[in-house]
Amino acid sequence: MRELTKKELELIGGGYNTGEIVVTGGDDGDWGDWGDWGDWWGDYGDDYGGDSGGGGGDEPPPPEPPTCEQQEAQADERARSVADQINAAFGITPGGFDLNNYNARSEYGGILYRDAAGNIQSFGPQELPSVGVTGQLFDTTQLYADFDAAGLDRSTIVGNVHNHPAGLMSDIELNRYPSSADWGKAAGDIAAGANAATYSLYILDGNGNLREFAYSDRALYEGLTDQQKREGVNLPDGTAGGQPCGN
Repeated sequence: MRELTKKELELIGGGYNTGEIVVTGGDDGDWGDWGDWGDWWGDYGDDYGGDSGGGGGDEPPPPEPPTCEQQEAQADERARSVADQINAAFGITPGGFDLNNYNARSEYGGILYRDAAGNIQSFGPQELPSVGVTGQLFDTTQLYADFDAAGLDRSTIVGNVHNHPAGLMSDIELNRYPSSADWGKAAGDIAAGANAATYSLYILDGNGNLREFAYSDRALYEGLTDQQKREGVNLPDGTAGGQPCGN
């Protein structure tokens, strides 16, 4: 290793005129001021990489789940949609069914459930085959098999929507309420994982009126006499009152 000459030291220190070429290091040595370079690089990083050094910035936050009130509104909307489809199947508007119409002797059923985002959705309706000697009971086996086949989980069910066929009713006023078979089906859903606190039966009666019966209020309806049912005791006013999120 040798020592640098004076001329070489002058070149390193800021440049000098050799007579053939001018070597400079900036007006006052700023060319070697890495602080300025550091500032520029930092600005570049802020503009293009963000504070974390990655590209694209922060990911947007996931959407907020619907509130309890929003879920209740969704459940009512979905139930009405299913009821409208049932009425359309009859081809008859609310106000009374033609008892001679075959469809007036049919029952249709649908299922309300909560999706992964917390929103209430509907499945169906489907026409339910009649079973039993009188043909007044209806089998939901295929409806639930199709629900399962669609990859849906029964623990997400928040309600059942079905009609009470006018053509099979000896007393339409009594059939404004859920039957014992209806409560049994609801209990079956709950045994399969549905939440009793969030479950409702939606009954479309023989006059085309839709009402919601919360499972948590079951005792209010099952204890009624036939005369009390004819008088409309505890009869819900439409679809108000259920809470599909349990609050």
